[in-house]
Amino acid sequence: MNAYRRLFQKQLTEMPKTKSQCQSTQYDHEHGWVFVSQDCKNFKAVRTYKTLFAVSQDYTYFTPNTFYRNDQRKETSLRWLNALVVDIDVKGYPEKTGMTVADVLDQIERAGLPEPSLVVQTPSGGFHVYFYFTCAKRAFPKTIEFYKRVQREAALHIEGDLCSIGAERWFRVPTAENVVYESHNRVQFQELVDWMIIQQEGQRAASRQIAIGQGGLLSHPAIVKLLEGVEKGKRDNTCYTLALAFKATGYSREAAEMRLREWNERLEQPMTLLEVKRKVCSAFQGSKKGPAASYIRMLSGMAFSYRPLEGAKAREDRQRTHYYEWEEDVIRFLEQEGGLICGSQRQLAQTLGMSFSTLKEVVKRLIDSRRIEMAVTGKGRGAKTTITIVQVQEGSGDSLSAQPKNEPVSYTLIDQVVGGYALVPLCSIPVTSYSSGLLDSFSPTLQDFISKIAERSWLPTDLVAYVYIYLEGEFGTLPHVYLYDLLTTNGLCSYRRIEDLLCFVCYELSAYLQEVG
Repeated sequence: MNAYRRLFQKQLTEMPKTKSQCQSTQYDHEHGWVFVSQDCKNFKAVRTYKTLFAVSQDYTYFTPNTFYRNDQRKETSLRWLNALVVDIDVKGYPEKTGMTVADVLDQIERAGLPEPSLVVQTPSGGFHVYFYFTCAKRAFPKTIEFYKRVQREAALHIEGDLCSIGAERWFRVPTAENVVYESHNRVQFQELVDWMIIQQEGQRAASRQIAIGQGGLLSHPAIVKLLEGVEKGKRDNTCYTLALAFKATGYSREAAEMRLREWNERLEQPMTLLEVKRKVCSAFQGSKKGPAASYIRMLSGMAFSYRPLEGAKAREDRQRTHYYEWEEDVIRFLEQEGGLICGSQRQLAQTLGMSFSTLKEVVKRLIDSRRIEMAVTGKGRGAKTTITIVQVQEGSGDSLSAQPKNEPVSYTLIDQVVGGYALVPLCSIPVTSYSSGLLDSFSPTLQDFISKIAERSWLPTDLVAYVYIYLEGEFGTLPHVYLYDLLTTNGLCSYRRIEDLLCFVCYELSAYLQEVG
């Protein structure tokens, strides 16, 4: 019972509210609901310590983090994050047989994690390790994302279950019989985030061979190690992961199954052919386009980073249309009409199938690029708009596009400064240390963004594209305004190794996301 009070603190009330209290108080923003269940399917929501103490003997599982709704146990319904919990599963892992709480504490100490607040032993011999937070964290989306990243990193270091990741998951109800370790230690959430960043920086520095897209995936040392064979406890996950790797590389379902049958025959304890067929079928029928890097790291014990690249979607497959596509539609329509149209802009927008606001923006862009001219006569409903295509005459010099007669040497970069010119140092990072040709996989808008960064920072365009893909794989959606300021910082050209550049950018971006998140 003490464990509940230490975990939930003031998030639960002692007694249910009376009817008069419910009518006099407004919506409660501070308390939360705890779910309890016997089979992880049917659940009951409780909000008072009196109810929780009364029903805890009849239920096996509970949620350490609380929710603002009493009918949904979903990540989006979380209100408070009270503790980081790591599930160490021993079922199906012969090497973990006989694991004791002393072994768990040793693994935690070697990983550099703080002392756990509570350790619960499960009937199968596994453990649930709790790290109570100094103060509960509001379950904002960005906070939940960091919570899961820390939880996954901790599971990797103390041999936890990577399938039990999430702040909304069920865990064993702590009782006097199953609690095998308890301390009064609490940890700040930011301390765990800092620990995760340090661990990931060490992994990046340890190995910088990154498989991006289809090329080089099957030849990566981590994948090669898995293809050589694994022990019995890792066969199922490895078979499924390799099937996804074959799928991402372009193998057909039949070819992948043939390769995995050969792989299975080399195992000391092979799986049945039916099991192999099921894993391949599940991989190719599912929506996943490639293997999870975290599983490859866990199964191989090697540093690995991977991001499958997809080409830009066709226009008919997208919900939104790029401005440059609308611009071509307007130019094409003008050419069909003889280079001139006259009428209302709303009628033109309806004809082209775009909104009025989109047409105004497209016309403004075309005027700025000197591809069309527009004249408006009249006012109000009687106004008429005349749009004509600008005819470019051959030999007419354009001051913006005119090229100087004396071109500079290709290996000399000159930057104009106050009072003259200054030499700009070239990037010293070897081209062979990062993948090239990645820019074509971006949309035209993103290509323009990457090119502007490269032009401003004097970094090669392929290097900027490589860094962008790496950061997107690590952090998800990127803040473009801050990223532009970060990558155009003076001095990035002085880096001589790709590892140092990535470590610097990742550290700065992590600090920014923590500050705003």
